[in-house]
Amino acid sequence: MRVNNKSFVQILVFLLFIGLSIGANAADQKVVQVIAINTNGNTGAYLESVKELFAYQKELAPEVETRVYLAGLSGTTTGTIYVIVKYPNMVYMANTFTSFKADEKWKLMRAGLAQKTGRKIISNSILYDVTP
Repeated sequence: MRVNNKSFVQILVFLLFIGLSIGANAADQKVVQVIAINTNGNTGAYLESVKELFAYQKELAPEVETRVYLAGLSGTTTGTIYVIVKYPNMVYMANTFTSFKADEKWKLMRAGLAQKTGRKIISNSILYDVTP
């Protein structure tokens, strides 16, 4: 299932309100976005291509930390790339998404990455820290 930007922002806002209804501190919970990517065998090209995107991401959202993981021994998902984007809290994440959505350079870079590397997004999840 592919989620467009508008739907993703709507889901994000919904999750933010759920978090706020759970408790006042819920909005302060650390949040990660986990994006599973099929590079169609172009993992090297993908890793090389995301460097510029991640550098620009850091300019737009300095508190965001992004890491890329490769699934090793993981059954049918072996070879899948996982991009883990860490946000300090839900509010920062919502503001970041709004900023990215409005930024033309960001949109062009993401579209170019998809075209250049042939990558396909398998899933895109938001997880928030509930560690007691």
